Amino acid sequence: MLLVLLIPLILLANLANLSFKGDEAYALWKAKLLLAGEVPYTPNTPVTSAFMGDRKQYKSNTEVSFKTIPQLTLHNFEPFTTRAGWYNPCVPLYLRYRYDTLYPWMILRFDSNIENNLKAVINLDFRKDYRSYISHGPSGSATPLTNFPVELLKGDIRALDFSFPSFGYAAYSSNHFFASLGRYKLSWGPLRNGLTLSDASEYYDNFSSAFITPMGAGSFSYTFNLISVIPLLSSSEWERQTKVSEGNPHYWDLNQDQVYAEPSKLIVGHRFDIKPNRWLRFGIGEINVVGGKHPDLTDFNPFIVFHNTYGEGFSNVMMSIDFSIVPAKGLQIYGEFTMDDFAGPTEAGARGKPNAMAYGLGIEYFQETSYGLLRLSGEIYHTDTWIYNRWQPLLKITNRTITKSELPGSRDANEYPLGFKYGPDLNAFSLLFEWLANHMNISLKFEHFTQGEVTLDTPYLNMDEPSDEPGEFTDRESWKGPVGELKKANIVTLKLKHGSFRSVKIGTDLGIYFGSYFEQYTTRKFTFELRPFIELEF
Repeated sequence: MLLVLLIPLILLANLANLSFKGDEAYALWKAKLLLAGEVPYTPNTPVTSAFMGDRKQYKSNTEVSFKTIPQLTLHNFEPFTTRAGWYNPCVPLYLRYRYDTLYPWMILRFDSNIENNLKAVINLDFRKDYRSYISHGPSGSATPLTNFPVELLKGDIRALDFSFPSFGYAAYSSNHFFASLGRYKLSWGPLRNGLTLSDASEYYDNFSSAFITPMGAGSFSYTFNLISVIPLLSSSEWERQTKVSEGNPHYWDLNQDQVYAEPSKLIVGHRFDIKPNRWLRFGIGEINVVGGKHPDLTDFNPFIVFHNTYGEGFSNVMMSIDFSIVPAKGLQIYGEFTMDDFAGPTEAGARGKPNAMAYGLGIEYFQETSYGLLRLSGEIYHTDTWIYNRWQPLLKITNRTITKSELPGSRDANEYPLGFKYGPDLNAFSLLFEWLANHMNISLKFEHFTQGEVTLDTPYLNMDEPSDEPGEFTDRESWKGPVGELKKANIVTLKLKHGSFRSVKIGTDLGIYFGSYFEQYTTRKFTFELRPFIELEF
């Protein structure tokens, strides 16, 4: 009964409204299906209102909304003051994710519904200066206590962050087809933390399309994603991208025949999902990273096998397989397997690229009660030592964004893994408790990972020159990982949100970080941050 009341309140938009994996609307839609003993026909997001079953008729109109979200930041984080030069990634991922989840202090938004099937969203989100938050200002002593750029009160206009917007799109959707162009999160597969294409990135600049049709007793769906990645590199990265050795081999890749160094990086993904009956779904997908060369039709043709384009030196292909099973009402068991590389018997050992794979398994349970909707979830993950990595920076399986800061001045390249949010060479698990009610949401999440010495910053195969032999951690026994000195990380996240009225919401989130992984970046054994907020909409 609760789902009947909640879902119509959330889907107040036309048929092309997009919902994402972290949205309440998506969780409720999935819960409704699972509680009926049915597996969702697609695990990929975004999903449109039409795909989620909305059949209403809408009129053309534009709604303007203005939000201000004052938020406190009460914490014991030490300033992260490292700056490695323009466009050179140096900020640990957990600090970037901390900033990504900080609310904007002001949002101006235009929602345009064009007849029944077309929607456009223009979203201007004004945020706190990135470095003033993680570096505590130019001096390193201005501890941030709020998401508002307080420097503006002193007339310092440098506090205005001009890296916005982080969200916006135009989308068309019918009951069986959708297409969208915009900046927003994407994800593949049923895992909360995906291994192939995850929503770890703050956003993707993308064109996406999907269709779904009945097939026998079930359905068939196809998803296509075209992601444009900022190709700005640091000077040292450009040097590596263009490096040629006087020795033999001349190029990084054994089969490469020239240098590919055009300022271009495109990620193309396509997959299909087959649902043969109510309780089973499986999907097969493929990602093609095209870097150092402007793409042609062969590189992003939706109907070919990307692996078989053999783009030596400018293409890096990864495949995925995932499944979902609903053995009982409210219960889902699921998993995902990703393969970046497989060292076949005819390939030249580690120099011919080692095995690089990842896998994850999960279980999820929904229970509807008189007090609300209960969700329990547990997931385990493994990523091999050299997955997502490559010699050439433009062929790493990553999504790069740029953040401009002025307090202190910096141009940070944010190198998000396309797949698992903490990258390669690790074992991890995640536990989630969530409660959804009419006016209250509560979630408690615990994440743990153990990571080895190889990260996305590690030179691929620990090679400095194309003619070098592979270095440390490249023997077959090290391919599985994690390798070397192991670092452990534990993250506890509590979120509460209450909104009795449409225009006012209050809540807080609490993050607790501890483990040897964090001690690489701080002298503290235990780090926390409490961020209460109030959201006012006009």
